[in-house]
Amino acid sequence: MTTYPYYRLRATCRAQQVTNPACLCPSGFSGSLCSTQQLRKCFADITNPNLAQGCTGQDSDDYVYSIKGFDPCHEFDFSKKFKLQYKLVCKDINALAQVIDGGHKEQIGFAYYDVVSNTSRAALSSGKSPIQYAAVNKKTNLQVMDGATLSFAFDFRDWKYLSNMKRFSHTVADAQVIAGLTENTIEIDFAELTKTDREKTTAFEVAGRVYFEATVFAPGYSSFTTNGFFDREGYVEPQRDANKLPSYLLFLLPAAATLLIVAMCCCYKRQQRIKAENEKLELV
Repeated sequence: MTTYPYYRLRATCRAQQVTNPACLCPSGFSGSLCSTQQLRKCFADITNPNLAQGCTGQDSDDYVYSIKGFDPCHEFDFSKKFKLQYKLVCKDINALAQVIDGGHKEQIGFAYYDVVSNTSRAALSSGKSPIQYAAVNKKTNLQVMDGATLSFAFDFRDWKYLSNMKRFSHTVADAQVIAGLTENTIEIDFAELTKTDREKTTAFEVAGRVYFEATVFAPGYSSFTTNGFFDREGYVEPQRDANKLPSYLLFLLPAAATLLIVAMCCCYKRQQRIKAENEKLELV
């Protein structure tokens, strides 16, 4: 078969060099067109009010500060709106959700490994990258391109129906915010949140507190969950009057006392009857 030119050409191992155009992908992107977003994970740090700072107080029947948890440090007027400040902390991760030291590298979006030479790779090795980033965080090694967007959301949980929640969210398009270089704000309307509570159809507020979860989401982005409680301003824990008995005890206690007296009388009469019968037997 190798006598035929067609098969002879294919049986002979040959190598040739070709020139193919390829994309130079910025940090965080890969693929032949640099259109695949690589993995990143974020955490939302609430800065105003500073929930991470915590607080101290005197232990009481209402709350025990000595056992650390979600301490009631900041109070809000649940009839108004409030603008919360937050700062994003995002880092590049691999498929195992491990942080990549130095972040995602710039790379050639070419599927072959046997690349002989290219001008872009030489530029990368010399540290002269032609890519311009909109924001670079040297602390987290996160590099953000212009046009990047993600969504930031505050979810409040309904304690009457746990599958129900109220979401306040917005789109973050500022590269400086995504990179964690500047803070951003989100408006929480507590009056809207507790409106259905006043209509007795939900229970977002329980014991003067509402529970929230803050998350970040976008293609290629995942998020740790920032959670906690917001406390209603002026809330006072209901106190039961120690001198006032519950209504059911007003009926239960007299009935129980009457039954106890009847039982004691019956027991006494029975003992007297047994004693009398024993005395008659002794006389006989």
